[in-house]
Amino acid sequence: MNTLFTLIIILWILIEILCLSILLSSFLHPSFLLFIRSDFYAIMQDNNIESKLSVLYSRFDFIKWDSSNNLMRYSLFYSIMVYTFLYLMKDYFSLLCNNVTTSRLCLCRINELISKIESKVAIESEYLSKEMITYLDKSIQEFESSKMFLNKEMSLSSLSARLGVNSRYLSYYINKNKEKDFANYINELRIGYIVKSIEKNSNYRKYKISHLADKSGFSSHSRFTINFKKVTGVLPSEYISEIKERHS
Repeated sequence: MNTLFTLIIILWILIEILCLSILLSSFLHPSFLLFIRSDFYAIMQDNNIESKLSVLYSRFDFIKWDSSNNLMRYSLFYSIMVYTFLYLMKDYFSLLCNNVTTSRLCLCRINELISKIESKVAIESEYLSKEMITYLDKSIQEFESSKMFLNKEMSLSSLSARLGVNSRYLSYYINKNKEKDFANYINELRIGYIVKSIEKNSNYRKYKISHLADKSGFSSHSRFTINFKKVTGVLPSEYISEIKERHS
């Protein structure tokens, strides 16, 4: 739209120049008429209206003014007023276009946020149905009591399949009720189990770290060590030493 408006301004200026040159040809110096003929094509090829107007105004210095002729003054004044008006309108429409574009972007963003909020409300209302909460409360309690989390193959998808619920439902329930994601939930259950085993069973204090990792359901020694320290704040070897000293 900005380019179209610029072209309109250029055409308007050309019309004004031609009309003015014809109307005042008897009053103008020949050098000005030469300017009209020689630079006409250049104006058509250049979108920089301001620079061409400055050239136009400078060429008017060659005009031989006739103080008795008011027609030339009025025509020139009229042309300058038209050009000024067009420049102001150009800036106005440019600002208007920018504001319209910005408003549309804001409106699109607002609509996206509204859609997300509506979607979240719909999901929560479905996830938090009393029947679903009651079922998951009982199922998760049985899951923890049976120590199925010690299975190395345990995952969100496998547990949701075992419980017969959608994995998104189960993930949402864990996040909301356990205040952690599923991976951290399982890892903390495993570390909690091995910590209690070390405290209550002296045989566990004799096991190698790799065996403790295997007993708690971790697939590697390193993952077990990382999660153990994350939960307890100390390394497995340090914790075992503390327990031994406590029971010595």
